[in-house]
Amino acid sequence: MELVMTKEIKTIYDLLRVPQSTLGLGLSSTFSIPAAPPLALPEVAPDVIEDAVFRPLTNPASQEHAAQRAVTAPAAAPRRARTGLPDLVRYPIIFVAAFGFFYVILNLGAFYAKFEARFQPAPVEPQTAGTVLGVATDEFTTWISKYFYAVNSPDAISPNNDFDRDGLTNYQEFLIGTSPIKKDTDNDVYSDGREILNGYNPLYEGAMTAAQQETIREWDLQDINNRISYYVTASLPTGPAKPSLLPVINYDLSKQGEVKIPKLGMTAPLLWPQSENDFTDDLDRGIIHYPGTALPGQGGVSYLSGHSSNYIWRSQTYAHVFARLNELKPGDEFFITVPTHEGTQVLRYLVQSVIEYQPEDQAQFEAPDDQNSYLNLSTCWPIGTIARRLVVSGKLAGI
Repeated sequence: MELVMTKEIKTIYDLLRVPQSTLGLGLSSTFSIPAAPPLALPEVAPDVIEDAVFRPLTNPASQEHAAQRAVTAPAAAPRRARTGLPDLVRYPIIFVAAFGFFYVILNLGAFYAKFEARFQPAPVEPQTAGTVLGVATDEFTTWISKYFYAVNSPDAISPNNDFDRDGLTNYQEFLIGTSPIKKDTDNDVYSDGREILNGYNPLYEGAMTAAQQETIREWDLQDINNRISYYVTASLPTGPAKPSLLPVINYDLSKQGEVKIPKLGMTAPLLWPQSENDFTDDLDRGIIHYPGTALPGQGGVSYLSGHSSNYIWRSQTYAHVFARLNELKPGDEFFITVPTHEGTQVLRYLVQSVIEYQPEDQAQFEAPDDQNSYLNLSTCWPIGTIARRLVVSGKLAGI
């Protein structure tokens, strides 16, 4: 209902809009409500209005309280300037961190084996028939024919043979451009294989070129390292066997032996390759005995080798069999089981020393001048490199 205010209201009945008889009241008088006078405001100058709008209200009491708060309030902490490592420090840290990351990734299997576990990499696809590492064999044949007029055996110039015994196969010599009949192509007293392992150019003085580094990127440098060490054993002087009081063992090398290291919780097959050409396949299947060194249980030094790590694309059960070899200390024991025509013979050795050698260092194959049997366990070291050989030397303590 809409109520309209007027200057004069006649009766309450009119206000309520009902007949007078409804309420039964006899009021008929009228009354008036005077209108309110208009509100009169004093005139205010424009500058006063502006001050009232834009000037804050000031009160002496409030000013006094504000001054007290300013005195008692704690001072705001100074704003700290943004700091950071200078580029001279930051970038080397980033580089070292990135290098460490990729080093761990590439050798993840070996480090995982440190905790007594295995890493099974993806198998490599077989090579295409009629090619060697993707290059037609007729190109290799044409190249190597320049160095030979005639050979007594085709095996001498086969791609996988190392004719000059420098650690590089004939085919690797073909790829890198070195001589297959000369151990030291650039005449600097270091073999071609040794220079490749150390990052030097085997053709002339200085480091390898970018093209050479790309060529050897997928080479198995551990095989080169093993071949170099093997040639050292083959060059050791030979003579009549030293008199020995050790029992005679009737070996049967057509069967596998066994290496057991209780401290490492490790047991692996022991194989007997007859030449360096068998090294790669036999190392994939266990631990190998170096031809030319004494057999376990004989007087002198018996030299065994196994992988500490390998390329992640090579599928091997024993790719990290010696990844924990450095944990052995003098006094620790290990056992060698050799096959005989009568059965097997178990030999117990006690660790005498743990030493790192250069791959071609003959000292790792030398035994004390006595009649005892020594056995050296060796692997490439540090993990993921072929820079040196870690050799754990043990002395026969029981049969």
